[in-house]
Amino acid sequence: MSVGRVHGAHGLRGELKVFPLTDDPERFKRLRAVWLAEGDEEPGERRAVEAVRLSGAFILIKLRGIDDRTAAESAAGRWVRIARSQSRALPAGSYYMFELIGLKAVTAAGETVGTVREVLKAPAQDILVIDREGEDILVPMVKEWIRAVDPRAGIVTIATIEGLV
Repeated sequence: MSVGRVHGAHGLRGELKVFPLTDDPERFKRLRAVWLAEGDEEPGERRAVEAVRLSGAFILIKLRGIDDRTAAESAAGRWVRIARSQSRALPAGSYYMFELIGLKAVTAAGETVGTVREVLKAPAQDILVIDREGEDILVPMVKEWIRAVDPRAGIVTIATIEGLV
């Protein structure tokens, strides 16, 4: 389960600057180990967490074996993952952002729009990045545009908006 994405290096001693994909950035302080993964399907490599600090919108995390800026820079773009067993139970009708990646995006009429490739965190609301045959479609995650999300069925239903889909 992805809880963040490495934005780059911080400082000279191997700290990673991580953009959190969680509503609770404090959860990073409780982690003892994470996995760094290149892609969505890759399990990644396990690393012990040595230190964590919050810095604005980012998490600064020091992982065992990443001890200098060069090593930290090489981790840029990787996903920070935890075991599913470490995730908290969510209320009914709620879902984790990572569960949206790979969902088929369809209109209420059932027309296929594309596949959710990424979820961007923005100040006003999160934004779904839907890949439609190599073209990105950006859909704000607000009720007016997102009609239903069903991770178990593998579908997100979006409104049909003139000029968007």
